[in-house]
Amino acid sequence: MQRYGNQLIYAPSDLGNFLACEHLTQLDLRAVLGQGTRPYFSNAYVDLIARKGEEHERNFLEALRADGNGITEVGLGGTRDFSAAAALTAEAMRAGSKYIYQAVFLTGDWHGIADFLERIDRPSALGAWSYQVLDTKLARHPRPEHALQLCFYSHAVKQIQGNAPEMAYVVLGTRERFPIRITNVSAYFRRLQYRFRQGITARAQTAPYPCDHCLMCGYQSICDGQWERDDHLVRVAGIRHDQVNRLMTAGLTTLTALAQARPDTRVAKISAATFEALHNQAALQFESQRANKIVYLELPVEDGRGFAALPQRSKGDIILDLEGHPFFEPARGLTFLFGILTIDGDTPQYQPFWAHDFAGERRAFEAFVDFVHARLQRFQDLHVYHYGAYEQSAIKQLMGLYATRESEIDDLLRRKIFVNLYSIFRQALRTGVSSYSLKKLEPLFEFTRAATVRSGMEAIVDYEHWRESQDDKFLGQIAAYNEEDCRATLALLDWLHKLRPCELTWPELPQPREVSQEAAEALDARQRLRENLLKGAEPGDYRWLAGELLEYHRREARPGWWWYFERCGMTPEELVEDAESIGCLEPEENAIAIPRKKSLIHTLKFPPQDHKLALGSVHDPATGKSAGEILEIDDTTGTLKLRRGPKLAGTVLPAALIPGGPYDDTQQRMALFRIADSIYKEEARYPALEAVLKREPPRIRGFPAGGRIHTVDVEEMKSRALRLDSSYLFIQGPRVLVRLGQVPV
Repeated sequence: MQRYGNQLIYAPSDLGNFLACEHLTQLDLRAVLGQGTRPYFSNAYVDLIARKGEEHERNFLEALRADGNGITEVGLGGTRDFSAAAALTAEAMRAGSKYIYQAVFLTGDWHGIADFLERIDRPSALGAWSYQVLDTKLARHPRPEHALQLCFYSHAVKQIQGNAPEMAYVVLGTRERFPIRITNVSAYFRRLQYRFRQGITARAQTAPYPCDHCLMCGYQSICDGQWERDDHLVRVAGIRHDQVNRLMTAGLTTLTALAQARPDTRVAKISAATFEALHNQAALQFESQRANKIVYLELPVEDGRGFAALPQRSKGDIILDLEGHPFFEPARGLTFLFGILTIDGDTPQYQPFWAHDFAGERRAFEAFVDFVHARLQRFQDLHVYHYGAYEQSAIKQLMGLYATRESEIDDLLRRKIFVNLYSIFRQALRTGVSSYSLKKLEPLFEFTRAATVRSGMEAIVDYEHWRESQDDKFLGQIAAYNEEDCRATLALLDWLHKLRPCELTWPELPQPREVSQEAAEALDARQRLRENLLKGAEPGDYRWLAGELLEYHRREARPGWWWYFERCGMTPEELVEDAESIGCLEPEENAIAIPRKKSLIHTLKFPPQDHKLALGSVHDPATGKSAGEILEIDDTTGTLKLRRGPKLAGTVLPAALIPGGPYDDTQQRMALFRIADSIYKEEARYPALEAVLKREPPRIRGFPAGGRIHTVDVEEMKSRALRLDSSYLFIQGPRVLVRLGQVPV
């Protein structure tokens, strides 16, 4: 947003800012009109993201040049004359340049610079060609603001060439060109543009609210100060936007008001249990402010949760903390440091596993897993403690990415070796802090930091400095910060054990999973067959593919089971935020269970939330077993009907519902085994499927080898399908693989 004389000029990025935070638009407007100032904002992490984005754009430009494409570069130049640059863009389009880099557009009171225009063979007012827009983005997935920018540029292109581009593309950090059909988002673009103009014209009264954009925003300190002065509800740890709105509607407009409310207060569309949790959290923060120290409350102990889930200490215990660089390459990030702390010596010992490229990341991951398993030989009761979900998620992701140490990680997960102290803390205690980050909690257990690096973002910036300079002082600073994170986690663990009620029994170590002899033999046979097929096979050839397919369903099922057990450990409040589940269920007031045959139909209510549960069987996370069957569900009223059979008659109604584990894929695994066995024994029992794996063209009787098979004529499709010679055809429509002349798998 800029001001030229008496006219305001807007850019597509202003629309993206408006989408992220309408208050930001009003703050920008005040600054442009001279009624406020944009604060000085220096953020090395934001600068790093900007540099990485520019690198991604330059790399794409160089790739186009390397392919011999003609490229016309426009840009603003030193004069920053939008009118002149827009005229040069139109001239380059009329001249038919293959690519136009930094294309400048000025339409009314909107201006912008598109990264690339690409000429395509589609007639327009320009001639036999027209243009579509390509915009490079460092992100790995497209976001709504990307579509808005592409809409603006595409509409500007239409004004020059006469017809609107059908498609535009986001060139993601993964180098993938993600297509966006302009007609699908144009109406939303126009509506948002209209709302933006209304807000600008009316000088809308807006209030700040925390959002994902805050970390990148120069006004953050101003908003923080306003929330502090207003005693705003957003300061309540863990509160959601919809809950803030409902509390304000009920007259509870400040943290103090919520803290001093009656415990039996009822607020529309907030369950009693949720209100109690928010009320207690606000009260603890209010009390902490007055006492000038953090106060806390121990929650009632539940089986398998909180203090009841805290394992007995072992001399072999390990503290784990990872550091990652999300922009190591545009395609993906890098886990560059596995930091561990061991406690079996006289003093805790810190050991870093470094990785400076993808091969090093694999080696560091394998070294860490091997290190844990080696210690398990000495300390069978050890656990790996970490704070937050990142460590486990990264370990699982690396296992899947490199297809290595899969059995070892499965073993660690089954034995519940990894312990997330964040989950245990939240289930055991409630404290008067505005955020449950480890650093906010450190005054509780009197941990003091001294390292130069103070945050994960600073560690990323330092790692980038090391990559540029190879000065090991940066690695030393990162290691010192990572070690402090490990030692803070250990201090928290020690503190939790001091608070743990002594009358609690220790959770039992999980027993080895019982596997039937039949299942064990099938697993051994599959592993032997896979090893035989991979032996001497080149990656990508048909024997290699057949061998790897034997592990396909097992690998596919893993994330599903991981998520299932993760949800079983989540609170009903946490499951409200889970897009697959329904949390904070309560029986509808005065509702009576309705008998149906031998079952009972229960009516339950739930607060507004996103979920993907539908009619059918669901599970209770508290028991890890079936909760019954959903017969009806109404998101508008927040009610569902749950049928429960006689086996659940004495079981407490669920406080949350989650989907079950992955589907049974036994038959598919058996089918793949038969195919792989046939390939290994060279029996050719499934020639059509072997032809697919070998990438052989379809064999059709009476059809010349190498002839063009593609056709859109339905009768031709039928004829060719019926003349298949133990081969295959791919038919698009429904996607069907036609197999004739062979024994069914």
